[in-house]
Amino acid sequence: MNASPVPNAMTRQQGVALIVALILLMTLTMLAVVATRTTTLDLKITTNQTLAKRTFQSSEAGRTSIEETLAKHTFYRGWPAAIGGDVPASSGFTIPDDITVVRKPGFKELYITQDPTPWVISDTPEMRMKVDSDADDGDYLAPTDLRADIFISRMGTVPAPGSDTSQVTGYEGLGAGAAGAGSQLFYRIISRATGAGGSQVMTEALYRYVVTN
Repeated sequence: MNASPVPNAMTRQQGVALIVALILLMTLTMLAVVATRTTTLDLKITTNQTLAKRTFQSSEAGRTSIEETLAKHTFYRGWPAAIGGDVPASSGFTIPDDITVVRKPGFKELYITQDPTPWVISDTPEMRMKVDSDADDGDYLAPTDLRADIFISRMGTVPAPGSDTSQVTGYEGLGAGAAGAGSQLFYRIISRATGAGGSQVMTEALYRYVVTN
């Protein structure tokens, strides 16, 4: 009868080494998976932040780019003849190429129209800003492209500080003082931009126009 060989110390050590190696391999694999998922999450967060900033820049650019057009529209009391208004070309009032005045019913005169609900955004904006810097490809997805819808509401007119509106009105008729730089006209401007990845940003400001004519 042959006795079974008893495992020596070397054999037992080799078995322990295999188990330790497997444990270390599993640990490294888990660390690699966690690191990969963390990197992917960080990349998504960074991408979303970049898209949000780009969309915010578009919204701000839209809001500020129409201020000169709004001021001229109020000054000349109308729109240029080139887009269907009654202000002659000799006035020098033109609409920039990147600004489009949306023709609402009645071709809304912003300087005299006061919305009954100025805090509600309508479905159709008053103006649109589109800047396609990528060879006019029409997709507005390049980092330097800008696109925004601008909603404008006239909030009201108030006498300028120190004006003589009341006295002039009494002598010359209603509104005479206001027309002579005696008032300030306020508009509420909201700019809504939509960017890549479904990002959307809205910025708002109260624009003051000092009546000078």
